[in-house]
Amino acid sequence: MSGNVGTERRTIDPPPIIELQEFKNGEYIPIIEALNFVYVRASLYDRFGNYCLNDSQTNASRDFPNLLGEIIEPGLILDDEFGNSGTFFIFKDLSVRSPGVYMLKFILYNLESQVKDDELTYRYSIDVTLSSPIINILKPKDFPGMMISSDITKAFKNQGLKLTIRNRPLHT
Repeated sequence: MSGNVGTERRTIDPPPIIELQEFKNGEYIPIIEALNFVYVRASLYDRFGNYCLNDSQTNASRDFPNLLGEIIEPGLILDDEFGNSGTFFIFKDLSVRSPGVYMLKFILYNLESQVKDDELTYRYSIDVTLSSPIINILKPKDFPGMMISSDITKAFKNQGLKLTIRNRPLHT
């Protein structure tokens, strides 16, 4: 690795987007409702399914997490590239510190609050877990450049989401 190990990061491109759907009567149906206490958390795993909390390539692994950015995202009701509404979790700012072969695991949490004996408590449940395909994080010298933005990313940008759009490949 080159540069300051505390700040170096490689953006996950394209940004992971998860749509909340329900499997009903043999087909997937989008869930379109405000879910105030439902969120998805991203975690980084190696290709064998081992959790990668820290940057194992540096001596300061306890101080520098390997997955950086906004790792927890709320659901947003948006229209996809075809104009269909849905609840989406968009990880627009995820990056990885060390080159390697990884996968992302996404866990949907449902946070519930309750008042008992005048005391507010919170409880959460894990409702769904899913894993991404394998992703390759390259060294800067091997990186071919950012990809052209997908149609769904452009649709979300047009609805006011702060996303970087690339109409042509960006080469480093």
